[in-house]
Amino acid sequence: MRRLYTCLLVGLLAVSSASAALVAHWDFSDGTYNDKAGSLDGAANGSVAIVDSGSLHFAKAVQTGSAKGTDYLNVGDLGTLGIYTNSFTVSLWIHHASSLTTDEFWDSMSGSSSVGYEGIAASVRASNASDANKVYMNVGDGSTAKALLKNAQVSDGAWHWVVVRYDAGTGELKYFEDGVHIAGEDEVKYGCSLVREDGRDLWLGDGFGGMIGDVRIYDTALSFTENGEGAVVGGELYGLYGSPLVAHWDFSDGTYEDQAGSLDGTANGSVSIVDSGSPYFAKAVQTGSTKGTDYLNVGDLGTLGIYTNSFTVSLWVNHASSSTTDEFWDSLSGTSTSGYEGIKGSIRAYNVSNADKVYMNVGNGSTTMALLKGAVVSDGEWHWLVIRYDSETGELKYFEDSVHIVAEDEINGSCSLVQEAGRNLWLGDGFGGMIGDVRIYNKALSFTTDENNELVGGDLYEIYTGSEEDAVDFSGWLNMYPTLGTSTNYTDDPDADGMNNLLEYALGGIPTDSDAVDVLPTSFAESNWMLYVYNRRLDASSRQLSYSVVSGADLTLEAMTNATEEIGSSVIDAGFEVVTNRVPMDLEPRQFVTLKIEVAE
Repeated sequence: MRRLYTCLLVGLLAVSSASAALVAHWDFSDGTYNDKAGSLDGAANGSVAIVDSGSLHFAKAVQTGSAKGTDYLNVGDLGTLGIYTNSFTVSLWIHHASSLTTDEFWDSMSGSSSVGYEGIAASVRASNASDANKVYMNVGDGSTAKALLKNAQVSDGAWHWVVVRYDAGTGELKYFEDGVHIAGEDEVKYGCSLVREDGRDLWLGDGFGGMIGDVRIYDTALSFTENGEGAVVGGELYGLYGSPLVAHWDFSDGTYEDQAGSLDGTANGSVSIVDSGSPYFAKAVQTGSTKGTDYLNVGDLGTLGIYTNSFTVSLWVNHASSSTTDEFWDSLSGTSTSGYEGIKGSIRAYNVSNADKVYMNVGNGSTTMALLKGAVVSDGEWHWLVIRYDSETGELKYFEDSVHIVAEDEINGSCSLVQEAGRNLWLGDGFGGMIGDVRIYNKALSFTTDENNELVGGDLYEIYTGSEEDAVDFSGWLNMYPTLGTSTNYTDDPDADGMNNLLEYALGGIPTDSDAVDVLPTSFAESNWMLYVYNRRLDASSRQLSYSVVSGADLTLEAMTNATEEIGSSVIDAGFEVVTNRVPMDLEPRQFVTLKIEVAE
């Protein structure tokens, strides 16, 4: 029997003042400075070139020299977009090293302190100035003052995502940096402008001396949802930023492939994929006990571009007590003379100090390393290990079996995932045990704990509980929510948020929380297409779930057709991916788009 529920997002497939239209987009992917969404093609002036970005989010970027007034990309008159003081969202990525000069990456500002400012001027502050190495995003509102948006230091030779969002209806101006809403910078400015009324060319990278990538302008204030820490977790903005999960080996498909990136593993010596016996994940990698011979090489971690930036490493280990100290993770380089960089994780031998415990050594470029450890883990059972580093605060934290080991907290200002020059990661070098569900995130994942330091909330908690959820079917999923009572049918909606249990199950919702705004599909216009974004379970087929996006000129499901195209997906976590479909907007004068979800029994 097939049960059918249709999630209907009523939206006309036509650009209107209420739709999120991408009106300008420079991604440089074709080796040109052309505008992919409109007609504002760029013209290079001075030292300007298109280069490989080294980013997971986009392939190419524009790099400009450091001569102000000479080296820039001129993309033409922003006044032709017709936005002025209407709603807008600007999204772009910047890559910059610390400098003695304040370097501009965006300039569409006109005016002075006497006549008033209009437009945006954005730069990264000099290393010897106040607010050193931070973004200065000045937004004019026609007055003699400007809104100033800023947050953390970004001149670290890594990519950072910068967004400014203005809602003309409410007058709200919001700033985002690296996927986090910087609420302390919120302002109400009722006349903010993208550019002055009579036109002004936009210069990108005027003497910036760095790289700029994936530059977008929308003629609306893009929607977003955030968690308690301000991280963007849903809405149209989330669709731009994507997942912070940059590498993931779960071995579920019987291969050593990286499910989130391109670091596919190569087995050396005695290495195999086996049934894990864990309720959290189905497969694991098992290595032999010969050090230097038996390991899984997953390649150069330097390609992730993390180095000493924030990161979170999460993995599971299963190991029996041994007379040798056995390594499960090795990305460490250096010596006690030159200094250490990277991470080495091992389990101590049973006949030494701290027997059968994890030793997680983390290098910070000095001659000593941070040492993180917890309880005895060499007991032939699965144990969850997490190391979390926040480069903004310098805080290094360790978790074991969902408990924050507070006694191991350290402040190490430049901890590294891997050394700058690149280093291959070896998993299970002579480990003689199993390793499962290995993940690397390019941020310090959020978390909350109770009075016993046990995880009870945040991104880390969702990884832990999400792994458990992903191992069960619909009945098992229902059992995770004992307060449902008798509201356990597919069509029941116990939290009255408009999503029944089937939708909650299929899209990653919680049936006891009114969380529809966080998990329902979103859509926005881009050129001649509507982009439709939704969550899909990675193992949908084994759960007998099917997802299809259909469109039509009326709301009769039978009359709708699959005139859509899936153009990309990105893994969110161990259980879900975010999927983007596009629907042409020129087939009918007006159309509707629907996500159809079916389950077979």
